[in-house]
Amino acid sequence: MNQTKKRDGKGLAYTAAASLFLVPLTSDRLALGRSFAAPLISSRSGEVERARLRGHPDLLELVAPEGKDRIGIAQVRELIRSAQFSPVQGDRKVCLIPRAESLTPEASNALLKIMEEPPRDLAFVLLSGHPSDLLPTIVSRSRVVRFLGASSEELQAQFRAVGYSDSQAAWLARQPLRDGEAQMLLGQRLDIEGKLREERSALAAADTLTHMEACLAGPPLRRRVAMLYLFHRLEEQDANLMTSGIRVLASQDRDILGRFLHELMACAFDILRSSTAADALQEPQIQDLMNRIEARRLLNFCLAIEASHQSLAAYGPPEGNLLSLFLEFKGAGHAR
Repeated sequence: MNQTKKRDGKGLAYTAAASLFLVPLTSDRLALGRSFAAPLISSRSGEVERARLRGHPDLLELVAPEGKDRIGIAQVRELIRSAQFSPVQGDRKVCLIPRAESLTPEASNALLKIMEEPPRDLAFVLLSGHPSDLLPTIVSRSRVVRFLGASSEELQAQFRAVGYSDSQAAWLARQPLRDGEAQMLLGQRLDIEGKLREERSALAAADTLTHMEACLAGPPLRRRVAMLYLFHRLEEQDANLMTSGIRVLASQDRDILGRFLHELMACAFDILRSSTAADALQEPQIQDLMNRIEARRLLNFCLAIEASHQSLAAYGPPEGNLLSLFLEFKGAGHAR
């Protein structure tokens, strides 16, 4: 791991040139990353508070351009140019990459070069969900910190505090929420059961493209309903899903596909839990699925999802990978 030794006015040593924080999917990564970066920019309390807000001149935020999913090499080259200048107000500059897995391979290699020999007054703060999402050489040059975030119990307490019932709060805390979605649900106080009924009605006869888009990029309750319909279509070995649906998925960036597989697995486990949990919401889709699918098949399918995720991380061909996974669902009950 690359180290940079520097002492501030109080004689305290700053050592890590790069820190990689592994955070849960429910995290608001930009806000969390700024909170990690702020005390690295300055030890003065006033500067720390300013650095938590966007716009501090010594905080270099590396994010995908609007409308894009990936950080390209041109952005990293601009970062390298900016990093050559001394800090403006703080003790050092900090490069914050809240979604480090969105770096393209070319951008990752360019970033690696500056991480190997960083300017004296530059530190890096990277956030990701899992170390396998990044180049191993980037991980090896970082101080890795696993950040657990709010526990399920803490999330449930927050949801109950704004008016959700006990069963709704428990259900929401189990969902694979993305950046900022927990905050949105806390702020809007949705009618969960009513919204789920509305989404079921909208997606019941949806075409394959609309269905896949809901699985990939819909709001959280729509994604939930779309994922459950996906299990129904897997059970039926739906021909459109196996052809045009897989092509839609295979056309996505690998980080989006990895998130899709994570949420597919989370949904499978929640189907299993909801069949016996006293606090489960009444979801007709789940009741129907459990009448048709043995628990062992769902558990074995989760093993297949994990294998598929590992194959994608190794840059295996996504279309064949997904076809094998979806075909596996029907035979997931066989002994392994």
